[in-house]
Amino acid sequence: MDIAVGIDIGTSGVRAVAMDHNGVTIAKTEAPVPAPIRIDGHLRQDARIWLAALSETLKQLGIAVDFHRVAAIAVDGTSGTILPIDAAGSPLALASMYNDTAQDGDIATVAAVAPQDTAARGASSPLARALAMQEIPGIKRIVHQADWIAGQLCGEFTISDENNSLKTGYDPLQRRWPEWIAGCGLDTALLPRVVPAGRLIGSVSSSASARFGFAPDSSIIAGTTDGCAAFLATGADKTGAGVTSLGTTLTIKLLSATTARPKDPRR
Repeated sequence: MDIAVGIDIGTSGVRAVAMDHNGVTIAKTEAPVPAPIRIDGHLRQDARIWLAALSETLKQLGIAVDFHRVAAIAVDGTSGTILPIDAAGSPLALASMYNDTAQDGDIATVAAVAPQDTAARGASSPLARALAMQEIPGIKRIVHQADWIAGQLCGEFTISDENNSLKTGYDPLQRRWPEWIAGCGLDTALLPRVVPAGRLIGSVSSSASARFGFAPDSSIIAGTTDGCAAFLATGADKTGAGVTSLGTTLTIKLLSATTARPKDPRR
């Protein structure tokens, strides 16, 4: 087993790439995804669309790659896209997209208790959107897009990575969900367990093996956000290095030697 597969769940499509142990691309495939729909001013998407596109993408990849040689699989997704699921991992409503807007009252609730340096503040805050989502009957967990797709592969829907969890309020320095989140009124039991990106989270389940063709002992590795994946793909590793990714939105990532935010020159 000497092949790694990366899966990217983007706004316009699902992509997959297979690479050997030297980092050489063996094959890459993609399938389109319909644009999110606007419902009562909110941007939503049916998670089953992601799964259908994933199936098509992996079907194509499996023609070029022997999936029994795949040692590890990782998934990245759009940062801030969240989905309510039941105990079995089934969606209970449409996903709230990364650029969806929360209710004014929920935005204010988060702003009242959240520290200034958290990524959970703002009009599109996943944490603020989760406040309304937690009222859905039968909800067991609120997961991010990449979490749910990884769950389709390993059968585990309770784990997220630090990058996808950042905008939901996760503290990357303390490496935990901070206590102030409960002050927003969110049931923190709905939040996933968070592990560092690159951590082993499970193996391909028997059902996923039958559906996609991967060997049941292939490892599922905690992924990241699409923007972070794009940064890592460039090989940037020096302080001050910057990467821009232009897709449906423009993402800018800079590598810093410190966790402190730079001072705003306007102040």
